[in-house]
Formats: sequence, structure tokens, C-alpha cells
Amino acid sequence: MAPLRRAAVLGISALMSFGALAGLSVAPASAQISHPSVALSDRYGCADHSWCQWNMTYFSGLKWTWHYNNVPHNKWFYIGDSANDGAASIDNNRAYHTEVAKNAPADAQWACDAGKVSNLNNYMWPNTTPAVYSISSLFFKTNNSDICGETWP
Repeated sequence: MAPLRRAAVLGISALMSFGALAGLSVAPASAQISHPSVALSDRYGCADHSWCQWNMTYFSGLKWTWHYNNVPHNKWFYIGDSANDGAASIDNNRAYHTEVAKNAPADAQWACDAGKVSNLNNYMWPNTTPAVYSISSLFFKTNNSDICGETWP
């Protein structure tokens, strides 16, 4: 092989090797390490930005969770047949109040949940009926500037 041609082949080989090695230092986007998004939760297992209810007191039994990203905001919505009238304890793990109502559609029997209620047997609706096993509607507020009547806890 002529010296000039051999130098050209060696140069191309060297460049290809360099390119291949350089390419190893930067992984393609498909090979990037991804960090799964794991919802953080409070000590009762209610995910951040969520409102949860349990069918037993003290945050035990079956749990239902409504996450902020999956429900309407600033309007009442029915919680669904399986969860309806099923709450014995509730956890508002959100920055803002979550309004809870006895009926669906919501009427005058509602309250603002500002935190955690371990035993709804200790709470009443404005008409003094027991709150345990009677929540049917939720309202995810996006601020706390308006007035709440009844506020739990």
C-alpha cells in the first residue's frame, strides 16, 4: 500500500476510533437514567397533593385516594359508588382545604377539611347529623381565601 494511502486509512481509522470512543462518553437519550416519579406521602400513606378516606377509624381499613391532578378543581364532584358513605377517617394532605359534603350534589351539609380526622364519629354536619359514613362529594379548593363554615379538625 502506498505510504500516502496507508496514512489516509490510518487517519480515518483513528478518527473512527476516536469518534466511537467519544460517543461512549455521551449516552444517547434512550439510555439516560430516568428517576421514576414516586409520590411522597404522609405518615398515614396519603400521597402529597391528595385527599384520602378510610372505611375504619384511625386511618385503617380500605383507603380511597383522590389526587389533585386527577379530579376537577373548584367545583363539587361525586366521589363514586364504592367510596360513597364509606369514610370513618379522612386525611387532607393538600396545601388547601378540601370541602366535603354529605350529599351529591352538594347542598348546605358541607364542611372544610383542613387536616386529618382520625375518627369521624366525633364530627357533625351543620344540621348536627353524624359525619361518619356519610361523605358523598368533594371540592378541591385552589386557595383558602374564601370562608369555610364548619371546619374539620
